[in-house]
Amino acid sequence: MVGSPLVVLLIEDDAGYAKFVEEVISDVKLFSLKLFLAGDFKEGFDRLSKERIDVILLDLNLPDSSGLDTFTNLKDLFPDIPIVIISSIEDEDLAYRAVSEGAQDYIFKTEMVPAILARTLRYAVERKHFQEKLRESEERVRAQYKNIPIPTFTLKSEDGDFVLIDFNDAAPKIAGEEITGLLGKRAGRLLQDEPEILRDIGKCFKNKASVKREYLYKFRTIGLTKYLSATYSYVPPDLVIVHAEDITDRKIAEERLKKSRIELELRVKERTIQLVKVNVELKKEISERKKAEDALRRLSITDSLTNLYNQRHFHKNLEIEITRAKRMLYPLVVLLFDLDDFKEYNDTYGHLAGDSVLKSVGSIMRRSIRNGVDTAYRFGGDEFAVILPHTKEGDAMNMANRISEEVVNSIEDIGISVGIASLDNLETVEDFINTADRDMYSQKRARKKKMKQS
Repeated sequence: MVGSPLVVLLIEDDAGYAKFVEEVISDVKLFSLKLFLAGDFKEGFDRLSKERIDVILLDLNLPDSSGLDTFTNLKDLFPDIPIVIISSIEDEDLAYRAVSEGAQDYIFKTEMVPAILARTLRYAVERKHFQEKLRESEERVRAQYKNIPIPTFTLKSEDGDFVLIDFNDAAPKIAGEEITGLLGKRAGRLLQDEPEILRDIGKCFKNKASVKREYLYKFRTIGLTKYLSATYSYVPPDLVIVHAEDITDRKIAEERLKKSRIELELRVKERTIQLVKVNVELKKEISERKKAEDALRRLSITDSLTNLYNQRHFHKNLEIEITRAKRMLYPLVVLLFDLDDFKEYNDTYGHLAGDSVLKSVGSIMRRSIRNGVDTAYRFGGDEFAVILPHTKEGDAMNMANRISEEVVNSIEDIGISVGIASLDNLETVEDFINTADRDMYSQKRARKKKMKQS
């Protein structure tokens, strides 16, 4: 093994067996091992407190600690170090219980030979490393879930019903702060007056497919009736994720538009014979109707806070641009921006200040792009995107740097990261997003690493 040896701590009160293990370790040829010995729990604790230990070989029955408590106490004190149980045949059940509690492996004392020991130690360290990476990944996913700007709820299938097990930070916007008291409650009881919603949840789970629906729903927790647009997504093996968007304002606008259309048609019929006389007024009414329709269309594709295009319009436009760029053989680049530590900024200065930052970034985006060629979007939360047709990657990076510099120089306590994706070898909208996202988070990690080193 190239590099530093794997450092092993053996906690074993039998001096003869400890000597035997030392001899076995000296015979391991696959990689270099360094062994420390401890005769009881206290001595092992002292050694772990002073030395860098890569893996622990632990006998569960020590003079000052015995049984499963020996392992659990040591794991609680040093959770980042993998532990392998050394056990007699008679204690196999106890060793197996330790593994179920988090030990990486166990090895019988009678089977302690170089090949088995080397394999066990190596796998223990690798499994522990994998578990840490998995935990970090789960924490990142959890943070992303909590920060989704759309109210989101997680339901778990249980005994023919669905139980509310989680919700994100945006959920109280439509369900009220009392939603915390609903955790663990069954959907069948919470939604007993909403059979259509229950059917859609069940349909999503049964068919393992997304379901989208609009409802007029009365929230008992806040005593309000709202229009909701709900999207149900199946997550194996037993979860349904619900994104519930308040579309009350949009529905009211649609109803007003519908009412205006009906009234206009009636007036047209009634006044046909007076067409010449009322022509000027009629044109005015038609113009107002057109403005209302245009306003509704703009509302559907525009982010109300920044006045940039929204994420839905980004997906539609990027798909069109990809098809056009491939057909006409010109370069296409997408930039994806993310504000650094924006949540901490919100927590420190408040959401009004955070909204002001988002508006300022939107203004910078608008004046930085080519009018009539490039398009800027609020991608969601504190993320922004720019689509750059007829642009080479180097020129796109120059624009990204200009935008980043202006954001950092004009907005105090705010940083920004950028990811880039170009048409080369990319086929779909998702390819562009995933490539730019990976590039952006790679830069974030590199910057944080550099800050820690400095």
